[in-house]
Amino acid sequence: MKKKIISGTTILALTTIVFTMGLFDKLFGKKNSENPTTASKVKVGHQEVWEFYFSNVNEKLGSLFVDLGLRKVAPMTDKPNVVWISIKMNNPREDGLSSQEESELLGDIEDALVDKINSKHNSIYVGRLTSAGDRDLYFYFGDTTLYDKTVSEVMVAYPKYRFDFGSKEDKEWGGYFDFLYPTPQQYQNIQNRRVIEQLEKGGDKKKEKYFIGFTSNQTATGKNICKK
Repeated sequence: MKKKIISGTTILALTTIVFTMGLFDKLFGKKNSENPTTASKVKVGHQEVWEFYFSNVNEKLGSLFVDLGLRKVAPMTDKPNVVWISIKMNNPREDGLSSQEESELLGDIEDALVDKINSKHNSIYVGRLTSAGDRDLYFYFGDTTLYDKTVSEVMVAYPKYRFDFGSKEDKEWGGYFDFLYPTPQQYQNIQNRRVIEQLEKGGDKKKEKYFIGFTSNQTATGKNICKK
């Protein structure tokens, strides 16, 4: 597995964005391509809060999907090892994210891996990165014995997909806190998006424009210690 250095410069670095109802989906594409799959619903003894956001990963656009609720219980002392699985997409978009055509199948693969791995190894799925034509899934484990066999058993059902995997000790959950978890500005962007979504869910049909401010030039740096 190649070393990857993460530069978390948010792609949502905009000084002011003018929102009309429904404009968010046009700016960031169809939400269902990066929405939670059924795999995210595995019960792990905490309140799950799954959110996605965009960032700059290795100078490429990245979409990160992470369980924010884990922050209240992490690090878990009985799960000191991080495991990642990297799946090479067959039909990514030009910007390296998942295409609408391939999104459903990628979701099926993710569900199969999460269900099998969590049930067999008592692990916890913490999030994923989609970037540069790859989809990387991240788990925290206690005992990692034979996890590689479990991964291969699932992926044999998807022979057209290339994949890689690895593991390392990460007692402090640096992979979660320093890589997957959003920076304060990225978290604010998530909160701003929630405001827009709540307005839409509330059935607000007014043709007014909504102004949500984003601080420009927000940057954060850190290493993807998962893949060292």
